Amino acid sequence: MAKPYFTNLPIMNYDGYVSIDLLARVVARSVAPTVEEYYFNYVVKDGERADMIASDFYGNPNFVWSIYLINNIIDPAHEWVKTEEDLYSFVIKKYGTYAKAANKIVYYRNNYDTDNTILSIADYNNLAVNPGATYPYNLKRFYDPFVDEYNNIVGYKRANLDEVRSTNKIVELTLDSTDYQIGERITQITAGITTASAFISAKNTDKLIIQHVTGTFVTSSPVYGEDSEAAETPSSVAIIAKVIPDEEVTFFTDVTALDYETELNESRKIIRLIRPENIDGIESELRGLFE
Repeated sequence: MAKPYFTNLPIMNYDGYVSIDLLARVVARSVAPTVEEYYFNYVVKDGERADMIASDFYGNPNFVWSIYLINNIIDPAHEWVKTEEDLYSFVIKKYGTYAKAANKIVYYRNNYDTDNTILSIADYNNLAVNPGATYPYNLKRFYDPFVDEYNNIVGYKRANLDEVRSTNKIVELTLDSTDYQIGERITQITAGITTASAFISAKNTDKLIIQHVTGTFVTSSPVYGEDSEAAETPSSVAIIAKVIPDEEVTFFTDVTALDYETELNESRKIIRLIRPENIDGIESELRGLFE
């Protein structure tokens, strides 16, 4: 029967929570078997805590250590799946407002999973490929062939390419940048319409380096800082790099901070558990390491 999370393991206070120092798992993981038959997958219910799961499956909440260990959770206060209410509060605390999290772009990823486009063989053959361009592109790489019952190619569909890009492009704006803040979102508005937006990644006294660029910045309208409230008109706009070539832009979708936090939290709902019949043996081996 489990002692209260192994009394020989060090205790720490983290963020107001009294808990076991899970850095000790560096040693402890050596006793965790690698055979998949020892485990099974479990979907955490909304509001369900690890100690509740331990009590349900192992008859003792003190077996919570096994859940953290097997799922490589070092910081239970922040790494355990959040309720919808807790996630909402966390997002506001981290990003300032829910709207800022929804607007803040963090990276770009291939959007094959939302694109059901089917190309004919002729359309595929006409796709542009230019390895010698300043920013090389190859539209054919985004498609895979599909075949009929006789193994003849009959068309092309989006290839399952799990690829991400840190940004789409990097641009330099020349202006009086002293009042802008690194990390803030900037916009350019023409005739009452937002025509361009981006996020500041670096600055000096007369230049902004921006990324995650939407639209095209010009030298005829002010650039507004959402946090700093700065407003200066750039004297020049220069593209430093196109991480995603213009020709390939439609094959990628931006991922916002809200997307990221929501998806990360969803992924934490699926955990692995040690099968109840194996838990006592693993506990015995683990206790032996610390006694």
